[in-house]
This record gives sequence, C-alpha cells and structure tokens, in this order.
Amino acid sequence: ASGEYRWVRSQAFPRRGRDGQILQWYGYTEDIHEIVLAEVETRWAAEHDPLTGLPNRSLFNRRLDDVIARAQDDLSRVALVMLDLDNFKDVNDIFGHDAGDQLLCQFSRILRESICVEATIARLGGDEFAILLPHLSGPDVVEEVIGEIFSQLKTPLRIGDREFDCRSSAG
Repeated sequence: ASGEYRWVRSQAFPRRGRDGQILQWYGYTEDIHEIVLAEVETRWAAEHDPLTGLPNRSLFNRRLDDVIARAQDDLSRVALVMLDLDNFKDVNDIFGHDAGDQLLCQFSRILRESICVEATIARLGGDEFAILLPHLSGPDVVEEVIGEIFSQLKTPLRIGDREFDCRSSAG
C-alpha cells in the first residue's frame, strides 16, 4: 500500500482432475521481509569492518582469489596495494582510542574518495588497509592511485578541535 518493496515467498499447488489437467491452483503468500533483511544485515556484518564500513579481511581475501582467477583466464593485470597509517599507535596512546577510531574512519573516507577506478578497498585490521585493482591498463594507474591518496593526506585531518598530520606508507 505504501509503494515500498517487500520480500515475500509464495507457494502454489495444483488441483488436478482425473485426466491430469489442472482445475485450480491453491496457495499462499508469506511475508518474509524482516527475515531477509536480518540475513542481509548478518551477511554484511560478517564481511565488513564495523568501524569503517569497508570490506574486512575475509571478504577481501575472497575477492582477491576471484580477481586472480579471472586475471589468469583473461591475462589481465592486477595490483595489490598495502597501506598503513604512520605513527597510528601514538595517536591511540596519546589521544585515546576514540581519536584513533575517528582517524581510521577519515582515512577510509579518503581512500574511497581518492580512487576513481574499479577497486576493492578493505580494512584488514588495526591500521592496515589494502586496495585491490583489477583489470589494470598499466602500472601508471597504481602510481596515480597512490599519488592521489598521498595528495589528499597533505591536508591535516580534523578530529574534534585538533588537527592531525596523517601520513601513510604504501607498497
């Protein structure tokens, strides 16, 4: 009635005559919307980092396996970039874990906004991130992606009333 989509499951059973012809259909429809949404939410939580919303190590490893298998089939180029935040432990130790969490969230936002090509960006744990770049036209794409990330990090990140000079290492 409201115009929104809902998940439903329908089953129907035929009533047949003596000659095997279908005379009538009987069935029911069951509203399974909440069940499906809970399954989707559970699956998302199992595959994503709750802090940043990025894919986690488990999902990243599956995507990495898939991309490598496809690259072997079509002989395409793939790149894997590993990043971590320099001196992240110091932020946690001096300013607390809330500041560290905010820094991780801002860094993940920068990664999402800086990468303009097909990529999987994941938080593997702590301050360790990975970028998977499938179907590369050449190594210059990797240099451009890393260059854009480092360029964005030249602007200090603001957490509360403090500015943090955030740097990252990539390989």
